[in-house]
Amino acid sequence: MQDKYLWLEEVLSEESLSWVKERSNETIKKISQHKMFSEIEAKSLEIFASKDKIPYVTIEGDFLYNLWTDHLNIQGLYRRTTIEEFLKPTPHWEILIDLDELSSKENIKWVFNGFVLDRAHKKALVFLSPGGSDADIMREFDVEKKIFVENGFTLPESKGGAHWIDENTIRIERVFDEDSATTSGYARTIRDLKRGESIESAKIIFEVEKTDMVAGAQVFDDGHQLYFYLRKIIDFYHYEDFLIENGQLKKINLPQMAENFGIVNGESIVILHQDWGEYKAGDIISYHLAMNKCEKIF
Repeated sequence: MQDKYLWLEEVLSEESLSWVKERSNETIKKISQHKMFSEIEAKSLEIFASKDKIPYVTIEGDFLYNLWTDHLNIQGLYRRTTIEEFLKPTPHWEILIDLDELSSKENIKWVFNGFVLDRAHKKALVFLSPGGSDADIMREFDVEKKIFVENGFTLPESKGGAHWIDENTIRIERVFDEDSATTSGYARTIRDLKRGESIESAKIIFEVEKTDMVAGAQVFDDGHQLYFYLRKIIDFYHYEDFLIENGQLKKINLPQMAENFGIVNGESIVILHQDWGEYKAGDIISYHLAMNKCEKIF
């Protein structure tokens, strides 16, 4: 049987984008004609612009980080404060990046996609998406000076992430040429990129098949940085986990539909999305990495 929609696999082709735009316009037209649309739209905009909301934060070292948006800061302010300040009725926030100001200066509508600090919390990898697409560019940022580092680490627009290894090395999962991409358009390799080195020359740490979906990495800190490498096979939910031990790649004995949430004292905290032996989908288990054994937590 021939798939008459196979041409939609070319996600960035003019024909595919035109088809998506037509379907989106149909949806917008239908939704906007609903009798409650104006009321819901007005209420939603009021909520979005409200300053009476608790800032969602991530904690890194001595600071709490937050992306704040309101009617004056549409693209947002990426900022930080201390725990002591955060507990005050009106905390003082230190602005690191003004996304609206940056967008105006560079004439690109930048959408914030991530901020990855080094272990000293002095430098960061900042991910910025032009217009809000899945792909983004990456730049190195000096947290103390609040400026992008001239001639620092930069990566062109791509899907994928990056993490610090040390001050002069980052581990990247990015697409930069045809061979570095899977047929799904995601990164096929994970590489260690040294400062001043070209992406093409960067050492390959992990790679998957061209027909797999994506090569990914999770970084946990259990007293030291611990990397899990992911081979996502057919979608975002079926994958294999690997660790590198003594220079050798070791496959973790978990089912394909198992999600790793973190590492505590050498044990991986995992939620199962499928039945596995004596365990059932939905169970949370502890997987002891060194002893290769599991125990149900909840």
